[in-house]
Amino acid sequence: MSPAKIISVLLALAVLLAGADCEVLHEAPAATPPTPVTVRSAPVALFRSEATRETQGWRWDWEWSGAKHCLDLLGVEYEVVSPEGLKNWSGKILILPNIRNMSADTVAQIERSRAKVLATYMTSYRNEVNEPWPSNNFALGKLLGVTFQSWVGGGEAAGSVRLEKSLGGREVTLGRGLAMMVKPSEKATILGRWPGGEPAIVKSERGLFIGEDIFCPENSDSRPVLEVVATLLNQLEPGLAKMPSRLTFSELPVPPTERVQAGGRRVRVGLGTLEGETLLRAPKKLTVNGKTGPNFYRWTKGRDIEIKGEPYLEVMRLRKNGTYRWNAYRGSLRISAEGQTVNTLDFEEYLAGVVPGEVPLTFPSESLKAMAVVARTYGSTHLNRHHDFDVCDTVHCQVYGGLGKESESTNLAVRATSGEVLTFHGGPVNALFHAVCGGTTAASAEAWPGGGGTPYLASVDDGKFCSHSGRYRWKEEYTRDELADHFREALDRTRGSHFYGLSKLTRLKIEEKSQSGRVKILSIESPEGVYRVEGDAIRWLFSGGRISTAGLQSTLFELEEKGDRYIVKGGGWGHGVGMCQQGASGRAQAGQNYHEILEHYYPQTAVTASGPKEQGKRTAEKRDS
Repeated sequence: MSPAKIISVLLALAVLLAGADCEVLHEAPAATPPTPVTVRSAPVALFRSEATRETQGWRWDWEWSGAKHCLDLLGVEYEVVSPEGLKNWSGKILILPNIRNMSADTVAQIERSRAKVLATYMTSYRNEVNEPWPSNNFALGKLLGVTFQSWVGGGEAAGSVRLEKSLGGREVTLGRGLAMMVKPSEKATILGRWPGGEPAIVKSERGLFIGEDIFCPENSDSRPVLEVVATLLNQLEPGLAKMPSRLTFSELPVPPTERVQAGGRRVRVGLGTLEGETLLRAPKKLTVNGKTGPNFYRWTKGRDIEIKGEPYLEVMRLRKNGTYRWNAYRGSLRISAEGQTVNTLDFEEYLAGVVPGEVPLTFPSESLKAMAVVARTYGSTHLNRHHDFDVCDTVHCQVYGGLGKESESTNLAVRATSGEVLTFHGGPVNALFHAVCGGTTAASAEAWPGGGGTPYLASVDDGKFCSHSGRYRWKEEYTRDELADHFREALDRTRGSHFYGLSKLTRLKIEEKSQSGRVKILSIESPEGVYRVEGDAIRWLFSGGRISTAGLQSTLFELEEKGDRYIVKGGGWGHGVGMCQQGASGRAQAGQNYHEILEHYYPQTAVTASGPKEQGKRTAEKRDS
């Protein structure tokens, strides 16, 4: 039996739980993406964006192909439309499957048209060159009846959607755990909610917005999800979609496997715990506990294995309704009987999966090189933070996405800086970084009071090199009651027995600012007492004490009280210490190389190669260049 037929049979076991019949999985996706055809004003158009493909990489091709497969199964007749073809299209329904990047002209065309719109996930979140819109919201937000609130990068917060009665009133499990959290407009209708109650599916006069990409194969290969897609399409045009009697699977992706120069050091990365049945596959050879056998292996709880695939190992975490989460990894995996998973691989290969998770792959090459050196330095100084592995794959250590996250541009940056780290007085530095400084970075003692000053983590003026970012300046607005609820939860979570209650917010006041202009001490007055919060902890007051994107974007802000509301006007995103990623991008665009970028953000440091011979060689190369 061929490998493709074997995985089809295994996948069928999961999907049959949802009552689906299955046909075989296709061998491999097409080598080149479909070319948008000349449109004939078909009633339904499926939008394809090369700008989105450039910013999101090869994986977006796979996700977008899922939309075609989904519509084909539902018997929907459609045309593939490019931004240019949209000008001549005058149909009824426009489908935007995670079209993250679009031009202002395209946005205007969609707004002027009379078509209903079905948009998912990050649609219109950035313009065609991956820059944010001035409002830092979806450009099509008004048309879709939503404004951006925050994003969820994985986990149970977006693991399922609870549908309203008008859509059947059931709960549907999703595969990826990714979502854009939004706030609906007053006239919009909520048709589905995330587990925490946040809006997941929103209906406006012009269309529908779904906070996850339900068209991607990880979701739409499931019959229950396919039924949701059909129901939503029929909300826009009755009778448009019909459920098929039989299902076929989408093609699995083929990630690029560009060579990454090995550094000789191994690292163990904790990938969390597998929840249940998991399919593991290798394109060429699979080795399980030292034995080579079939290219597929089904893991269930109770089995302790070490598994390696060549040239890589695919991991498909199955859900009972047929949805799944796909990824691929270099090196080997150790899976305990309880499901704890550890990826062991070369440190440089690990970095190849880190850099694209920490910075946009479309950044200029010199800023990507700077990020590679920073990630290598940070990673090497934050090993052994866990008992059973060296680093985890979350923001606690560094975000690691494995081979499934890699891109050509970031891999090139890792190879070009192979072995290089930032040092201070001969030792590696604590290479902290953040997204946007807002014009001035913060000294480490500003963000975390009580710690000693670190010379290379001083506050530096960044001019306007990060001013192109949408979070360079921002504004948030809260009611007094909203803040009271957030602060009450945060203080109770962080202060324990030293929290005496907060029945209402009497006053919010900035008591002191730091050298860089950030809020150093924020006082919260209530009938029960006054609470003072310092440094970066101020941000997490606004997210109930949880470190998440729902927190305040930075502590570089001013407060304005207006009746029953507080207006927070600020700049930057993150703690502000170390390298400003958007500033590094701006400096690279201005012609600075990665050495100059790093020298600015980490004064008194040097870029040093890992080995003495290599260090001398690279120092000479730099001197002669």
